[in-house]
Amino acid sequence: MERSYLEELSVSELKEQLSEWQTRLSGAGARLARGLRARDRRRRRQRRLCAALTLLLQHITGETGARFGLAPSGDGEGGYSEWVHAMRLVARLPAGVPQHFRKKVTSCLIMWSWYFSEWTHE
Repeated sequence: MERSYLEELSVSELKEQLSEWQTRLSGAGARLARGLRARDRRRRRQRRLCAALTLLLQHITGETGARFGLAPSGDGEGGYSEWVHAMRLVARLPAGVPQHFRKKVTSCLIMWSWYFSEWTHE
């Protein structure tokens, strides 16, 4: 809002505007709090599922160092190749890649393939 518009309003109109803005702000705050609680709930669930898949990978491969993550860990192509190997193992599970992880896994694959194609063409 422009300052000149607000200067032309009467006191009662300003109070109405203030009340409306406070209502909108409290609604936005409530939506933000709900969104943050949902995000935290999803992150906790994601950590539990990653831990369960880590145990399953360790059991299948016999490697105690095997660890499941939604994104490649480590730097460079070595971390990426280990992650791809782990994703292939997860894909071989009876249920395949859990639905919750598919979008994140796909975006990581796209990002890393773009990164390495840009890196190798420089």
